Amino acid sequence: MWRITSGLDCKNTALLNNLNSYTNSEALLIQEALLLVEAHPFKGATHINSVAQILIDQGADASAIVSFLIAPVLWEHSISLAFIKKKFGKKVSRILKQFEHQPAFKSSSDRCFLKDLQRMSVSSPLDICLTTVLLSFLLLELKKTIAGEHSHGLAIADDVLLYAVPVASMLNLRRLRRELEDAAFRLLQPEMYVALKEQVAPLSSEDEQCLDLIKTVIRRLLKINGIKGEIQGRVKSLYSIYCKVYHCGRSLESILDRIGLRIIVHTVPECYRILGILHSHFQPIPGSFDDYIGSPKANGYQSLHTCVYPVRDVAYKPIEFQIRTECMHKESESGIAAHWQYKRRRRAFAAGKRLQKFPGYKESAEAYSSSPNVEAFFQLLQQQVHEGSIVIFGREGRIIQLPENTTLRQYFQKVGMTVSAKDRVTVNGNTVGLRHILKDGDSVEIISVVDSREDDSHSSDLSSDVRGVLSLQTASGL
Repeated sequence: MWRITSGLDCKNTALLNNLNSYTNSEALLIQEALLLVEAHPFKGATHINSVAQILIDQGADASAIVSFLIAPVLWEHSISLAFIKKKFGKKVSRILKQFEHQPAFKSSSDRCFLKDLQRMSVSSPLDICLTTVLLSFLLLELKKTIAGEHSHGLAIADDVLLYAVPVASMLNLRRLRRELEDAAFRLLQPEMYVALKEQVAPLSSEDEQCLDLIKTVIRRLLKINGIKGEIQGRVKSLYSIYCKVYHCGRSLESILDRIGLRIIVHTVPECYRILGILHSHFQPIPGSFDDYIGSPKANGYQSLHTCVYPVRDVAYKPIEFQIRTECMHKESESGIAAHWQYKRRRRAFAAGKRLQKFPGYKESAEAYSSSPNVEAFFQLLQQQVHEGSIVIFGREGRIIQLPENTTLRQYFQKVGMTVSAKDRVTVNGNTVGLRHILKDGDSVEIISVVDSREDDSHSSDLSSDVRGVLSLQTASGL
């Protein structure tokens, strides 16, 4: 794990303390960049640090982060490219050679490169770093405009939504994409931005908390089921919520994909297996399942989509899941399925400027006030995280949630059922004893023996601890 190097007195510990996902050499490079910035102070350093924090949280390439941090020092001629190459390496030097002069973003000629963003080749690590740094400079301009330092951001806000945001999405820079969306939205429609933010505020923090808990649950479910996969999660941005509500005229509470998770695995069978796991552990929302693997979209997009309520029998905090293979994910992010997906949103946004009143405000407030007890909801969700529950199927598919390492005996005690030595207990069709440890997704069945000759043949299948137990009594209907 990365630790701040002693002897290097860097004041910006907030950034340094978040470098655990980087190697020691990468973290040292970022630390050296921060020291250089402190030695050459410049106006707007606060905005630089806030964007750099986003890049670090996003897990962006260390060379891109370093290039972004020290670019203002280069612009003020405090250092040279030769110095940068010697101090930070060839890769950082090659990146900053493309940004030797500060982008102006003032005239159409200065902004023309935005239209070329989606045609840029991002096949090499250097190209990806260049694009990441450019997107960071765009966000920096928007932030400066929001802070009232200049008005340059207003000139590029439209183009950021139309050209830059899809590129950030394609590069999987989701945090950066979200910041670009919301900053542009804030500049283009400040009054609507403030009004919507006030409406979303009570739900937003809950959504973030719920997302963290659900990701923990999914990691555990994948582990106990022996499935290796990548989990990505996001909470819908303010601009995305605006587009959704404007298009559909729905309340905030009724948007099913405010919280979204993506599970990426190796094979198609694993996709369907995970779908079954999700539907057994959570409450599926009727009508929300789409199989784009079996029936791909016209543009070639493939994935399984489903929405669930994380706590069974509690219709609160819907979660959208996308399940796909690595190949499907690459195609959706960079292939034809990803092209110009934001054009529809952008056109809707332009049309939305004519709106005088934001729809759904009153309805969303009423929906929130009548929602279930939030504290009780998160308490139940926390139990799912910490108790490590598994799902067992009883008679007629009834689902029972139990802690891991639960035995058959404990299962029968939980459901209020006893079994005699005359009966045969099967798990997934195999006869087992009451000391058998159940696994996630197991199906338990009791076969009552009527014929006396069958009694003798089957009674030996059960372990000796079954004998002497009372005859079968089903209090739970299993």
